[in-house]
Amino acid sequence: MGKSRLVACLIAGSVMLAIGILEVGLVYAIRPKMNQRAIDFFGVFASVMLAAGLLPQYWEILVRKEVVGISIPFITIDLLGGVFSVLSLLFRSKFDIIAGIAYSIIIVMDGLIVIAAIILNPRARKRRRLQAVRESVPTDESPHLVAQSSVGTTVPTTPQIGTITSHDQQGIPESKED
Repeated sequence: MGKSRLVACLIAGSVMLAIGILEVGLVYAIRPKMNQRAIDFFGVFASVMLAAGLLPQYWEILVRKEVVGISIPFITIDLLGGVFSVLSLLFRSKFDIIAGIAYSIIIVMDGLIVIAAIILNPRARKRRRLQAVRESVPTDESPHLVAQSSVGTTVPTTPQIGTITSHDQQGIPESKED
């Protein structure tokens, strides 16, 4: 095992150990007292982190004007998980508002990504197709599109689709329709 691999494993193990110790410490600090403020803090903090976790994807959507880099089936399943979680809260005797907010954030943010994919991805495909057509079709400024004939008129150097070109005595192409 190389030195960089050993360092990476040591760092990853240290981070896992630190997070595990933090989790155990927080559980034992909150559970005996059932400090409602601490429990509410972690519920709100989880909601904020869920929302913040999707912000990079929204930035990509804004920059690229299409949904890329994320699996739409995965987002749909995540959205349905939020829907069913909210439904499960509705059937409880007491509705947990903080959990409902967290699940609703998932529903809204995942739903916006799915809607953006439905609207923006076809537009992006069309934009790429038009760009490809523009790049493959020569414009009027292209030197190979128009040539000067011997009589001073400009004629296309490539035949039009559906026509057969023959030359007369002066070298000017004459088109004959199929």
